[in-house]
Amino acid sequence: MSDEGLKSKTGDKAYKVFGKYGICFPLKNKENQIVSLYFRSTIDKGHFYLKDRQGLYPSYPKSETKILILTEAIIDAATLLQLPVISDQLSVLACYGVNGFTAEHIEAIKGISHLTEIIFFFDGDEAGKEGIKKIAEQIKPLPMQLKISFVDTPENEDINSSHEGQEKELFTHLLENRKPFSTKAESNTFSFSTEKPKTEEPTLAQPIEKEQDNPLPSIQNSTLQIVNPERLVYENNWLTATVWGGIETDNLSRLKVSLHIQNKESKYKNFRDDVNLYSHSSSQKLIKQIAETLELSTTVVTQTITDFTESLEKYRLELRNKQIKALVPKGHEMTQIEKPPAGASLRLEPFLQTIP
Repeated sequence: MSDEGLKSKTGDKAYKVFGKYGICFPLKNKENQIVSLYFRSTIDKGHFYLKDRQGLYPSYPKSETKILILTEAIIDAATLLQLPVISDQLSVLACYGVNGFTAEHIEAIKGISHLTEIIFFFDGDEAGKEGIKKIAEQIKPLPMQLKISFVDTPENEDINSSHEGQEKELFTHLLENRKPFSTKAESNTFSFSTEKPKTEEPTLAQPIEKEQDNPLPSIQNSTLQIVNPERLVYENNWLTATVWGGIETDNLSRLKVSLHIQNKESKYKNFRDDVNLYSHSSSQKLIKQIAETLELSTTVVTQTITDFTESLEKYRLELRNKQIKALVPKGHEMTQIEKPPAGASLRLEPFLQTIP
């Protein structure tokens, strides 16, 4: 609610709804805390920010980011984040319009120690192109060697209009065919190039993480310790995951567990939650939350959760087989005293058959 000095019919203070009919997006600071809010109207093109706007969307990029996509608006960034082919490989950061590149954006970019390239994904109009030029001029003086490129967005289209009714491969195609944004030495101004990136440039078809000099992070030495069935401990070179209360064996169509996950590099980085590992949406949400909380890449966490789930499945199947085996009734086994009379009866069988 917004206090705008209004009074109701009774003379009491009245408030006006702020961001009415809008979708609310959180803006976060460097510590990943929500410090402000942005509202995008669902009935018109209205944009609403709280006073003294601060924070970034979706958050400050991680220091290990190599390629960063800058979008023109928050809603554009939100759309790209829905596409795993982009969100799993690249980082996305929203500007607040073509004139909304702030000092906080610059500080966030300075904090990305492994950054090699910035890709502008702005609207396909003159305002979008002018916005790219203006922001590129602010990025140029940064104390780091950066490649600057831009996506050739279809004319008069933006990320969301391009997304409607289109396959996700459209965005992959646009990003892989991004164009270099170079400077003219003689005039010290920026210009758009029509050249395609060189084949050795990283693309979504050749993920950044798979470069020869920076191999894809992988899990090693994974084990599932079963000393106590009520406390299962899974470990690899990155994480320790403890399952409290064991796992159910009666219903094999789900795998609900109470998890405590710890970053092995810091005992103070912990994550706890109840989750059904057979639910795709729950698992994807779990991976994202663990990566953010423990400050690890989604690649490492995804590999860990996959291997962890398979280890639990194998253990549970072994338990289940033992339970089934225990339920099968055993046949009677004769004692040493019973065996001689039984043998004698068998020897008499042919003779007994001759008796009428």
